[in-house]
Amino acid sequence: MGGYVALAFAEKYEHNIERLVLLNSTTNEDSTEQKRNRERALNIISVNKRGFIHMAISHLFIENSRIRYTLEIADLTKEAFTFPTEGITAAISGMKERKDRTQVLEKFRREKYVICGKEDPVVPMSASKEIASTTRSKLIILEGGHMSWLENEDEIVKVLRFIE
Repeated sequence: MGGYVALAFAEKYEHNIERLVLLNSTTNEDSTEQKRNRERALNIISVNKRGFIHMAISHLFIENSRIRYTLEIADLTKEAFTFPTEGITAAISGMKERKDRTQVLEKFRREKYVICGKEDPVVPMSASKEIASTTRSKLIILEGGHMSWLENEDEIVKVLRFIE
């Protein structure tokens, strides 16, 4: 959700930002289908929070990573169990209701980057390519899925040092 926050901040306070990096994120608002899925998620959480958390975290990873990062997924899941249900539902509602901010990134005149996972199950690489092209942002494609900060930690550090 950091990309959504960064874009909302950039919309109001661009003058305070030197560079903008979207990591496994999108400028697009949810499609009708994504909104329906978020509505289903909200219904599931009220009945089976633990089951939802297990499923949601697991689906952030591509199949190979689910095996490789079993312990990390377990830790993330355990931590998520401690989150208040109200906080989880507020986050999902916020994602469902967020507006398209492609123009915010397009108008941003400083350095801007879109970093994506080649097999991201949440933000497809094709969407990241489209956003980067539309907004004239530098596109960086990494191996893996939606959890690049974990799946490609060394590569992310190198990229961010380069950007710095």
